[in-house]
Amino acid sequence: MRIAALLLALAAGGAALGSTACAARAPSAHSISPPAASAISSAGAASDALVARGCYRCLEHAYDAAASATDRVRTFETAVLLVARSKELGLPYAPWLERARASMPAGPDWADYLSIVQGLRIDPLADDRDVILVDTMRNRASVETVAGWRTDLASGAGSPLLRTYLELSLICQYIVDDRNVTIATAVQRFPDVPLIEYRAGICGAAQAPHLAAVRDAVPEFADVDFALGRYAVDIPQQPDQEEALRRFTSARAAFPESPAILASLAALRRDREEWADALEAYDAALALVPHAPRRAARARRHALSSLTSRGCDCGGDRASSNSEAGLPARRTTGARGTSITSCASTRRASIPTVPRDSCTTHRCWCCRG
Repeated sequence: MRIAALLLALAAGGAALGSTACAARAPSAHSISPPAASAISSAGAASDALVARGCYRCLEHAYDAAASATDRVRTFETAVLLVARSKELGLPYAPWLERARASMPAGPDWADYLSIVQGLRIDPLADDRDVILVDTMRNRASVETVAGWRTDLASGAGSPLLRTYLELSLICQYIVDDRNVTIATAVQRFPDVPLIEYRAGICGAAQAPHLAAVRDAVPEFADVDFALGRYAVDIPQQPDQEEALRRFTSARAAFPESPAILASLAALRRDREEWADALEAYDAALALVPHAPRRAARARRHALSSLTSRGCDCGGDRASSNSEAGLPARRTTGARGTSITSCASTRRASIPTVPRDSCTTHRCWCCRG
């Protein structure tokens, strides 16, 4: 009920804004007829509902609806939200930034919102380290600037959901000491609104329950899986690799164009010594960026070296020994079309470590020394 009331209020505000603008610019003979006005109001309400639902694809649909209705304010707001979300997921954000610029309404508040979203950090695995560093240094905001932005967000133009999302983004990045209070206030103000719960949930591992609630409420909200996967990997002493693998795999399926998600999945596969899968994910990540991220390139070389020289995935003389022993193996294709022999995916814990001269007696083995 609270969500419905919020959306009705937002839709009513948008309809009133539209009718005022039309009256100011056109004679009565050219004013919008009641059926047309009703259609615009309905489109605005549908767009607002999608924004509140909050997933990346929801925001894309909201943008399309607002652009089709020539609703400049909603078009700008959804484009700004998509810039922020693209940065969070390691997706290309520049196209959305250009759309936001092209649709920006007149007035100082809107320009501030564009500056805020430009000042948000890019995922560190989304591009080359130097590219990200240059962008970060160019758009980093001072303490005074952030304070001014927060003042504008408190009472500025635009929807309360957009302003709250941007404030949470600023708090999580720039003002760590205010995180808990600001998150609690936002979630209390917009209870059960997935857009706000998601932004609260990616503000740190302690906020992970918000992400679980979002996934339960909106099954297609795969955005949460990237953050939940990272939280699982970062558990001190005992990272939950199975959970992380499930989350990263889901995130990759939803956002295959994200180098950050691919690189995270590849690093996890590497840690699990699943060399062939790690190599495939690294290659997919490196294919997406003009300048290969250095860490990903180095990790890829390590995975390739491990794949061809040790562990369960065996090549060279050991593959021949395996074949001579009559043990099954499958052929797969490695980097640059190199043909390698790979055993079935097996966790390291289940693989015996054996002397090199005993390798031919095992289907999958880890040879040492």
